[in-house]
Amino acid sequence: MARQIKKVLSDDEEVKRQAVKAGYDSASQSDIPLKDIKDGIIITSDNRYVGVVEILPIDLIKKPLDEQIRVFQSYGALFKHELYKFNLKMMTDYCNPNELIESIFDNCPSQDKEAVKDSLNDYMDFIISNTRYKSIAVRYFIIHEFYQDGEDRIKEEKEIIDYMKEKNDYIRSKMKGCGNLCVEWQNPNRGVMEFLYYFFNRSTSMRETLTDRMNRMIGDYKAYNLKTGEEKSPRFVDFIAPKGLRFINRNYVYMDGIYYGFMPLSSENFPESVEGGWLNSFLYGRICDIDIIGKKVATTTTRFLLNQYNQTMDMQLGKAEGRGNVGQIQKIFGKLENNRTVSNLLSQGDIMFNTAVIITVRASTEKELKQYMKTISRDFKENNIKFDNTFLFAEDYMLMTMPFMFLTPQFNIIKHNMMASQLGSTYSYSSYSVLDKKGVALGVNLDNRTFFAPDNFNTKRFVNGNWVVIGMSGAGKSFNLMTIGERMVLNGVKVMYILPKKGYEYKNACDNIGGSYIRFIPGEKDCINLLEIRPGKEVDASMLDESVSSYQRSLLSQKVQSVVAWFDLVVDNPLTSKQRKIIQEALYNVYGKFGITDDNETIYNEKGKVKEMPILGDLYEEFMTLEKTDFLEEITDVLYSFVNGQYKLPPVYENLALEVETKAAAEPTTSTTEP
Repeated sequence: MARQIKKVLSDDEEVKRQAVKAGYDSASQSDIPLKDIKDGIIITSDNRYVGVVEILPIDLIKKPLDEQIRVFQSYGALFKHELYKFNLKMMTDYCNPNELIESIFDNCPSQDKEAVKDSLNDYMDFIISNTRYKSIAVRYFIIHEFYQDGEDRIKEEKEIIDYMKEKNDYIRSKMKGCGNLCVEWQNPNRGVMEFLYYFFNRSTSMRETLTDRMNRMIGDYKAYNLKTGEEKSPRFVDFIAPKGLRFINRNYVYMDGIYYGFMPLSSENFPESVEGGWLNSFLYGRICDIDIIGKKVATTTTRFLLNQYNQTMDMQLGKAEGRGNVGQIQKIFGKLENNRTVSNLLSQGDIMFNTAVIITVRASTEKELKQYMKTISRDFKENNIKFDNTFLFAEDYMLMTMPFMFLTPQFNIIKHNMMASQLGSTYSYSSYSVLDKKGVALGVNLDNRTFFAPDNFNTKRFVNGNWVVIGMSGAGKSFNLMTIGERMVLNGVKVMYILPKKGYEYKNACDNIGGSYIRFIPGEKDCINLLEIRPGKEVDASMLDESVSSYQRSLLSQKVQSVVAWFDLVVDNPLTSKQRKIIQEALYNVYGKFGITDDNETIYNEKGKVKEMPILGDLYEEFMTLEKTDFLEEITDVLYSFVNGQYKLPPVYENLALEVETKAAAEPTTSTTEP
């Protein structure tokens, strides 16, 4: 349809006339069996329902051996009851930082300032130079199809979709038991579209985001409708379809400017014993994807086939013994022993799956593709692993590796029997990488060549947001912290440094991103008003206990409590209860003169802005009106330096606005009484 729209919008009148007359011409959409997406569930053109769950990897290799074994066993339990037909998909490519870059441009403050522009450009250069063509990203998906047997199976579409959503949640919970988090899309339809767009547009997606494509296509459709008088609108399949999908060669598929070749593991040479995570050895950098496709075999069918197979083996065993063929006898005994093992596992509640492993190889040219496939075949042949020939069947394998759970007749040729407990060995979600949308780019992980951009405030991934930077003198700790802070600010995070020593080192970094450099010394116009009441962010009441959420503490009482605590620190002796009461009454009187009470709304003016707040000078004057005592003399002496002494506010001063999106470095004075 996209080609047709371009013809209609062409300046060539003859091309335009033929396009309008011809209507829809064949495009890649016709080769993609996508009918609709509802609540994140794919509906195929033959009315099957497919769910998709994206898995985030963990650093499994660095876990103790007993923990690794527990992960494999827990993962194998996933297949015993809940999955009928599945595709475990691993997709490798150059790292795509588009979401991170979009977030930075959306959230970066003060982009009109030249210094900020320069910092932003340097940051973009760093991200792009260390991601595209340098670092690898591996994405993991579990794709599964709706299936129910028996007379009570559901038939209504809404019920099926709800069932599939529950199945997605079950998979997420099982993967969480393995230590893996799963991506939970805020907009499930959009999340699935992003995945499909990435699958079909591996090259284009690096240059054009799904949002850009959607905006462009919607604009094209509007222009098309305006010129033709029709009322066409884009479908899901229009947004995710590649610009080219061709099955014109017997050996490969050409899609979105990339050549795709397929290498299915031969069922005859399938490895008999493997270690957990063995499929990770099949990942050849960015050029390979791996699909583990499985279909459940009914237990009754499995037992029937085993009985038939055992009868056949018994007949062959008799013939082999008659001929005295020792090698053949040993081979038959091995197969019979294997059948007994399967029967025992079935008796224990295990389930058999027909499984197939398909390696998809990608290259920019046909020659490169042949070289890659030849190299991979040679490497695995040394380990007695062979691949089936895909000659004439490239289209079949392309259809099987699409995320729509289509099984062509070729599946029956390459399938291999595996028990659900054995599928635990296919656990491969261990290429640990962190590329958060709100993260700070730190560089490339040298262990696995993945780009590292963590959001340390992402509580779903990290227990807390604390970092520790350790190093010898001159190793670059300060520079590292300045770089992290600068990049956080460029992604819209508020950053403040409190620096007891060498705060001057951070001044240039503050200037580079339009931040504030604050020096707490006498005579500076920037200061912190000790009596300023700063309203905090609203808390989601749904996350609190009912008794807590119904109670909102007075901001004024909190401020009075903190100011009294400050006085307790600066006076010579600890405050008594009577002295605390004197200070509290004075504070309430001062705030009352500004119209501020325990009602939190009173801190705002008619325009909804925070009112002008009292300063220590106002509190000093309040104390001076009280009857003189030794305690009041001590208090007023302490306050004098902040009112008339060396720390007094200048004639024109600015209170530090902490709510502004700035980065502030603080260099304190040596005074022990400075707040």
